[in-house]
Amino acid sequence: MSDERERDIERRSRVLYDESVNNLDMRIRSRLTQARHAALAIAEKPASVRWLAWAPVYGAAAALVLGITLWIGHSTPDRVLASADSRSGFEDLEIVASNDQLELLQDDIEFYDWIDKSPAAEPAGSG
Repeated sequence: MSDERERDIERRSRVLYDESVNNLDMRIRSRLTQARHAALAIAEKPASVRWLAWAPVYGAAAALVLGITLWIGHSTPDRVLASADSRSGFEDLEIVASNDQLELLQDDIEFYDWIDKSPAAEPAGSG
């Protein structure tokens, strides 16, 4: 029953569409024909021709993005590295200057020697 109803709706729609197209005045038909021919002419052009018209704009945008990226990316890591180097240098100096660490290492030298000689003490990347 549903298929029959759908066919009836399609048939009535097609009749109404055909009548509306046949009742258009000549001026509107002419404009529609011109628009259709213009659209077909554009569609027949190769895609590369349409792309080439926008190539300068794409090139300028790419150069702008690259320039901004290089300008921002170049200055930031230098500042971060300089500040990180200055902080780590003071921390290392403080550790070396401290006598507490040396006393802890000298308390149990045999233990460190035993760890060094044990088979489980191989470096992680060597196995």
